[in-house]
Amino acid sequence: MKTNQIFLIALVATLSAAAQGQAQNSGSMAFKNLDKAGNIIGMVITDSRNQRVGKVKDLAVDMQGGSVAEVLVDTGGFLTSKQRIIAVPPQSLNFANSGQGLRLSADIDTFDNAPEFGISSWDLSTASSSVMDVYRRFHVQPNSNLGELAPASKIVGQVAENEWTQRMGKVQDLVVDLPSGQMPVVIIASSGFLGIKGPLTAVPPQAFLYDAEYNILILDTTKKALRNAPHFKANEWRYGVNNSLSPSAIQDGLLVLRSLNTNSSDTSEADTQGDNVITLEIEHKILAADGLSMDARHVLVTTLNGRVTLRGIADTEKEKQQLSAIAASVVPIDRVDNRIEVKVFAVATAL
Repeated sequence: MKTNQIFLIALVATLSAAAQGQAQNSGSMAFKNLDKAGNIIGMVITDSRNQRVGKVKDLAVDMQGGSVAEVLVDTGGFLTSKQRIIAVPPQSLNFANSGQGLRLSADIDTFDNAPEFGISSWDLSTASSSVMDVYRRFHVQPNSNLGELAPASKIVGQVAENEWTQRMGKVQDLVVDLPSGQMPVVIIASSGFLGIKGPLTAVPPQAFLYDAEYNILILDTTKKALRNAPHFKANEWRYGVNNSLSPSAIQDGLLVLRSLNTNSSDTSEADTQGDNVITLEIEHKILAADGLSMDARHVLVTTLNGRVTLRGIADTEKEKQQLSAIAASVVPIDRVDNRIEVKVFAVATAL
């Protein structure tokens, strides 16, 4: 992953403008239905007649866009002859008066006749064309420029590292405003002393890079920046999140953590440019190498202060060592950290 100072500046400006334009008397952004994804998953959904139609199985979230693209509903056999998973736009759901469930605002026939969402074929089911079809079916205006979607249940509990491969903490939950389809922050529990869970911090989802193929979650910041960000306790999460979304907090840079290439204590501009050159040269040599599998050709290469880290999957130990050798042709071998995993193949042996 390559950090991008322009992106971080634009993100600060966008969030600041949104906060100023949507501020309430409390000074927070105008989110009316903030709740944690962990609370929403499993909620019962009823229709306008107060008849149960299913429950929330998962949320399809766009980390880079900071949004909930789809709510995956497990019909549980209700209203149909068999159990099905259906994708519904979040805008088609509202919290029931009791606050313990969700109410379907869409026409029940539209819901009943919706096609099944294929959990086992996630990439196909969350392709742009499939998502747009869901929004058209439910007569909802889609969010523009949807990115790659991931299951919320897979993000929650995921350990996040930075580009130094330092453990930053674990994602405790995602905070969403379901009826608007927004996901303003991710709650991360910092890594404390001897692995004990540390304080909670609200971080914008855009600060993360999630690689679904290799199940890697990278938080684009330093341990020092995360330590200096505002913290809150688990039972104060609403206060902590709303405080992090206040216009002053955003403008002061408390929410959007500093990118690696803007932290002069970690690396200089010249070092960053040199690291990028090293990464590009190694990636080019990997793509040009003979005999590598498709997985090996798409390993993740990161460089920091001249030290190269390789992450991903290789078919064999020999292939893993070949990737080390390629990196070592650009930098000294003692500056290569090979964290590639080798596939394990089942071999049937005749007795």
